[in-house]
Amino acid sequence: MPTSEEPISCTLNAQDAEAQALEWVGLRELATNVVPIPSGARMRFPAAHSARIADLAEREAACCAFLDINTLVEADEFVVEITADNPDAIGFIELLAGLAAS
Repeated sequence: MPTSEEPISCTLNAQDAEAQALEWVGLRELATNVVPIPSGARMRFPAAHSARIADLAEREAACCAFLDINTLVEADEFVVEITADNPDAIGFIELLAGLAAS
């Protein structure tokens, strides 16, 4: 589990990071609900998209060790919770979840 000592960094190169960020943008369009939660954000999606979303969540967790990404199925929804112990990561989480001010 990440700690507040975990550096906020991504292991992807710039091109791959941009491509992955665009995947999050595409998924946000499928979200039925996105809300801030303590230390992060919760996103709900139709369960029909669970494989695609789980794949992206797993890849994001692998390249950004400072994030704690949990997925679960609730009724007919697939839920992704992204949190971090480091308060400096909240802006990044809000960006992924589409909660950041434009």
